[in-house]
This record gives sequence, C-alpha cells and structure tokens, in this order.
Amino acid sequence: MRLFQELINLLLGGRSRTEQIGLSPVAFVVIDTDGSFQQVDSLKSADEGAAEVGLNVFDHSVDTVLGHPDVRSRQLGLDSLGETCRRCGVVRICGGGNYAHRYRRGHGFRQPSVYCSDLQRLIHHVAARVRADLRDGDL
Repeated sequence: MRLFQELINLLLGGRSRTEQIGLSPVAFVVIDTDGSFQQVDSLKSADEGAAEVGLNVFDHSVDTVLGHPDVRSRQLGLDSLGETCRRCGVVRICGGGNYAHRYRRGHGFRQPSVYCSDLQRLIHHVAARVRADLRDGDL
C-alpha cells in the first residue's frame, strides 16, 4: 500500500518519503546491536559488506556517518544514478528504484533496478489511473 501512496504522491508533485522510490536523499543510518553504524539492512542482500561503513557509536558521531562517501552517495538524488536512469522519462518518480536492487557485482549501484521494466509499467499504469480520476473528478 505504501508504494502506491508514494507513487501517487510523487505523480502529484510531492517529495518522496521513502527510500523505495523517488529522488529524496536518504537521511538515516542503522545502529546494529554491536554498536556499528550500517546503511539500510536491505543492502546486505546486494553483496557481503555492502551495508557496512566501518564506523561505530563509540568512536564516531552520526554526522560523521552521514558524511561517509557510501552514505553520501545515497543523498545525491539524480546525480547518483547512471546514464540509463538519468535519461528515463519516469526517473523523477522511480528515482532508479530501491538502491539494493540496482547493485551489480563489479559495477556498483549505478545500474537500473532489476525491476526497471516492472517499475516503468507500474508507474505508467498508476499515472494513467490518476489522470483519469482527476479528469472524472473522482479524487
């Protein structure tokens, strides 16, 4: 349900409130049970160590973590995406898709999402429905 809410919000000109879609910067980190700072847990599915930043709560501030290059790269919006995504007509809605879904070993995270074609189809469908509802006065 949240994905559909975010899609409609973005289609109507809002800002993304989730890292799943949109271009809003990620402004959070995870504190693991051992006190280490991590990026979002879903990155653990991309590659071993992908979520790690090598910092911890005992020796580093949250501001230091937010300045880490791997964390900063998730705050760059359009500039963090590869050329294929930047040229896409729905990039401002999908934002390249979920960061973990863009990983490709040896190439990093500047690839289109593995769900790119599905995201495009979903976005076009939801956009068409929103346009129709606005035209019919159903919203």
